[in-house]
Amino acid sequence: MKLLVLFNVITLSLVPTVLGYCTFPSFLQSRHVSGDTELPWTSQRLYRKGEQKWDSEIRIFVRDSLIRVYKHSESVCANATACIREDTLYQRRCLEDVGDNTYKMEHRHEGKIQYTCVKFVQRSSSVLQVQSVPLSDNKDISCQGMPLTTEKWPWLAPSQKEWSFCSFIGGYDFTIIDPEGRPDVKLCVNWRPSRMESECIKGEGIDFMFPAVDCNPFSQRTEQKLYCQGSWTEGDYVFMVVSPIGEYPPKYTMRFPKTTADEFTAYMYFGAITPMETSGVPTTGVHYMKFLMKKTDASLCYDVSPQDCQSYKLLGACRRYGQYCQKACDKCDEAPSAKSDCEFPDNYQGQWQHQDEKESYTFDIAPTYIYAKELGNFTCKSKHFENQKYKLISVFDNGCRPRYTCMEFSKANDNVLRYHISHSKSSDEPIHRLCQFENDPAPLNDKIRSKMMRNLITKSANKVPVACGIRDLTKLKTTYKQDQECVGYVGDWNPADCKTQENQLFVRLTTSDQCSVEVQNNSQDFTCLARFTADSKSVMLITEDQKSRGKYMCWVLTNDTTNTDWKHGQILYQMASPQCDEETRIDVFHGKKPKSTYYLYDKQVSRPCWSSSHPEYTGNATSKTNSTQTKGKATGAAEKLVGLKLAMVLLSVTNICSIVL
Repeated sequence: MKLLVLFNVITLSLVPTVLGYCTFPSFLQSRHVSGDTELPWTSQRLYRKGEQKWDSEIRIFVRDSLIRVYKHSESVCANATACIREDTLYQRRCLEDVGDNTYKMEHRHEGKIQYTCVKFVQRSSSVLQVQSVPLSDNKDISCQGMPLTTEKWPWLAPSQKEWSFCSFIGGYDFTIIDPEGRPDVKLCVNWRPSRMESECIKGEGIDFMFPAVDCNPFSQRTEQKLYCQGSWTEGDYVFMVVSPIGEYPPKYTMRFPKTTADEFTAYMYFGAITPMETSGVPTTGVHYMKFLMKKTDASLCYDVSPQDCQSYKLLGACRRYGQYCQKACDKCDEAPSAKSDCEFPDNYQGQWQHQDEKESYTFDIAPTYIYAKELGNFTCKSKHFENQKYKLISVFDNGCRPRYTCMEFSKANDNVLRYHISHSKSSDEPIHRLCQFENDPAPLNDKIRSKMMRNLITKSANKVPVACGIRDLTKLKTTYKQDQECVGYVGDWNPADCKTQENQLFVRLTTSDQCSVEVQNNSQDFTCLARFTADSKSVMLITEDQKSRGKYMCWVLTNDTTNTDWKHGQILYQMASPQCDEETRIDVFHGKKPKSTYYLYDKQVSRPCWSSSHPEYTGNATSKTNSTQTKGKATGAAEKLVGLKLAMVLLSVTNICSIVL
C-alpha cells in the first residue's frame, strides 16, 4: 500500500507544465506536505455500516493543468491478506479558462479522447463541489451558457485550512429512524428524546445529547460534538459536511430543508454525499438515517416530554424526574432566570471593537449585559469574589436551551479592554469550574474563545494616545517581498517635523540598492493606544494606523532572540491585527507569521531631520545627534537651496531679456 501511494506521488511530480494549456486555480491544486509530495482530494468514500472502515474511495490529484483520478478499493492479495487495489479512472487537461472557475477540458479514458465543461464551486476551504456537462466527442464544444449538473459527491481536502461555521442554527429534539433496518421503528426506545443544538453560540459546532448510548449512531457515548467543514444552501436544502474534530476527510453529511416548520425530517448520510431528490435516498452503498426533528419550547421552564411528565406527576414521581419535568412538577422557581444579578464596572461600559485579520465585530457592554451581534446576548449573573471573572447566561428564541459562559476582563487603559471568553455550558456550574479558558480547535484556534486574553479597542472618538516607548529613531533591518533586504528606522522621532512625538511610532525605510522604490516609499505612521508588559523579555503595543483610521495593529518588542541569528539588539514584530498576547512571541518562533519583522540595531540611534524621501536621509547616522544642531544644519541646507533656486530664476530672466534685445 505504501508503495502504491509513493507511485502516485512520483508519477505526479514528474508531470511537466505543458505550454498552451490553461492552469487550474491555486485552491484546486493538490496540497504539498514537503517537496513534491502531494496529498490528494478524496471523494466517493463508501463506509461499512457501523464502522470507521471504508471499502473504496476516489483520489484526485491536481497539478498545474492536469487532473488525474484513481479508484482505491480493498481487495484480497495472493497471501489472502487485505491490500489496496488501484485503478486509473481517467485524466483531464485544462484547455480553456472560460471564467467563473469554469473550464473546458480534454477527458482521456482508456485511449479515448472526449471533451467536457467543468465548474468548481468552493463550499469551504476543504469542501469543493463539481458541476459539469456530459462528455462530448465534439472538440469545439462551447462552455458558454451550457446547463451544468452538480455531482452528488463533493471533493474533500486532506485537511481544513479555514474554519467553517454551520449555517443551520437552533435547538431541536429528535428521534432516529433507520430506513435500512426497520423503517417504522425508532433507533432506541426512551421516554426522553435525543437533542441537537447547532451553533447556539458561534463557533461551538453541533452538540448531540442522547438519553442513552444505544440512541447514539456515532459512538458509544451519550454526548457527541461535530463540527462543520462545509455548509451551504442548494435548491430547497441546507447541506452540512460534518465530522468530529480532527477527522479528515469528514465522514458525515446532514441535509435539512431550507424552510422548516415546527416538525420536519432531516437526513444523516454516512459519507460526504449531497442527494437532491425529494426522497432523500442516497446512492446505493451509502448508509443513512432519518432524524425526525421537533423545534423545542424557548421558555426557561420546560418539560422534555410534556405527556410523559404529566404521567410522572400523577404517579408521584416528581422527586425522580423533576429535573426533566420542571413545568409539570411545579419546579419553575428552580429554572434559570434571565434576570441580571450583577453589574459591570462603569469603565467597562460602552462600545468596543474586536478586530481580527479577516473580521471585525462590536461588543456593547451595558451595566447588566453584553451584546455582540455575532455571538449573542450575555446577561450578568454573578462575579468572582476576588477577580474580574463573570458568569453570564444566554437565552435564545431559536430552540437552543440556556447556556452559561464565563468572561474575564483586564483593563489595559481607557483605550483597550482585554478579555477572553470560555466555552459555554448547558448546565449552571460554579464560577470556578465554568471559568476555564481554552482555544477552540484548529483552525478556529483563538478567534473567539481563547486561553489568552484578546484585545478590544474603544469605539469612542476620544481616544487618549500613550507613549510608545521606542525613543528617537533606531536603525533597523527587514526583509520584504522577493527577499528584498531593506534598512530604515523606527521610533518616536518625526524626521519631517524634526521633533519627538512620544505617542507616535514612525517606520521609515531608506535608500538602498537592494530595496525597491515601492518599498522605500512605504513609510508608516502609527498612534500608540496602549503599551503593556507581555513577560520579562517583551512588551506589547497597540497602535492605530494614521493613514487608515480604525485599522489597529499589535506589536511585540522583545529582547529574546532565541532561534534567530540576530545579535545586535531587539526584534520588533508587527502583527496583522491588534490581537496579540503574552504567548505571541513564542507563537512566532513556532511558525505564526507576523506581518513584518524588524531587526533593531540598539546602539545605532539618531535624530535625522529629513523626510523619508530626501536624498540625504541615507540612514548612515549611528549616534544620537543634538536636535538643535540638526535643525541648524537643516536650516542652512534649506537656505542654500533657496539661494540656488533664486539664482536660477535670475539667470532665466537674463536669458529672456537677451533674446528680447
